[in-house]
Amino acid sequence: MLTEGRTLHARFQVEALREAIGRFTDAVALYRNAEDRRGEARALFWIGESYRNLDTEMPKARELFNQALEVVRGTEDRELEARALVALGATYLHAKFSLRPLRPLRSSPHRIVKVVR
Repeated sequence: MLTEGRTLHARFQVEALREAIGRFTDAVALYRNAEDRRGEARALFWIGESYRNLDTEMPKARELFNQALEVVRGTEDRELEARALVALGATYLHAKFSLRPLRPLRSSPHRIVKVVR
């Protein structure tokens, strides 16, 4: 189910992402029943990724990445923990920059300085 969900996720189409969420959700239940914490964390991560790619579902994505982090920290999978942290950070950056318009660079109070050695 995880592989099927990832295949759907790779299409980056709304309907495929929603279908992927269903597959990943099924995978979470299977991994929980099997007491496979790493698999459960991976499935939660991919649900979060699917919500993040829907672009309007950032709060839901943050919730899933936090759940994945809680589960993965009980395993030795540091790569997945790092990926979940990066993805979680990306949702916060998305929120920060989508709530206010970006300033043009030339009106920024910060100047770009060229360093010459």
